[in-house]
Amino acid sequence: MKKIRVLIYPGVFIGCLLGLSGTSKGEAFFENAYWNSGKAEFQVYEASVKKYGVNRNATVKLIMVKEPFDPIRLVKTGHEEDSVNVIKMNMIQQIPTGIYDYYQMASIFFERSTGRILKYTMSSQDGCGNTFMEYRRREGKHLFHYHSYFDDQGDSETILEDGDFTFYDSLPVVLRFRLTQAGEYRLYIMDSLMSNKWIPLTIREGLVRNRSQEAWKVGGKRYPRVFISEVRRGEQKDLLVFEAQYPYRLLEWRKADGDEMMLNQSHSLYYWRYTKPNDRSLGIVRDGR
Repeated sequence: MKKIRVLIYPGVFIGCLLGLSGTSKGEAFFENAYWNSGKAEFQVYEASVKKYGVNRNATVKLIMVKEPFDPIRLVKTGHEEDSVNVIKMNMIQQIPTGIYDYYQMASIFFERSTGRILKYTMSSQDGCGNTFMEYRRREGKHLFHYHSYFDDQGDSETILEDGDFTFYDSLPVVLRFRLTQAGEYRLYIMDSLMSNKWIPLTIREGLVRNRSQEAWKVGGKRYPRVFISEVRRGEQKDLLVFEAQYPYRLLEWRKADGDEMMLNQSHSLYYWRYTKPNDRSLGIVRDGR
């Protein structure tokens, strides 16, 4: 099993080893009783994603729910007396490319008591094959395992010393921790890992600026006030727009690479109960029943 290259931009490596503030600020956000209802946030986004040089109309779902988590095996458990609480975020995207689609999913588990990410898995399926990545935070180490169907990549792994960075793919949650914080703060962000191929682990220093904005329109709906997080990493800039009231749902994401997501539907519900053929359309859901 070969090792993965890690690209850490100048000035970032020392910070990662020493540990920095910024990614474990989720205690207050997750302690809110909002997460105790048993229901999940279920957001559906209309998206534009570039594949093979063409912008594709795609669908992205963001699902967040509280779960009991085995702290040893790092899996959901039915033995709550031996568990810790996590908030799980699933990001699922379906991208049509012609005669076949890409189905990609990131599953990120936040420790409720601290906001730290304990585990992150990513899978990608398309007409060519499967790719799978797993990250675990264990015993002061960051462990990455990749399994790719490409013959020049195969299985690979790397271990990083403990430090404080977060994942680009976790920004829809991590930025919600600190939306009301005035001024600027820094995050060390690992580039997106959602891909059908192995990609280098690349950590960049990011500067986050928060501001409020009046009268913002998303997908035909007008919001009287929103919070905006601008994330700059070198010349790259992402713009994430959130509701101005708790729980600060993500309304829009304009990514540095030109991809976009806009909120189309939002529900609070027991989504696992909607498995019948006539439940296919979320338009039938009323009041999260």
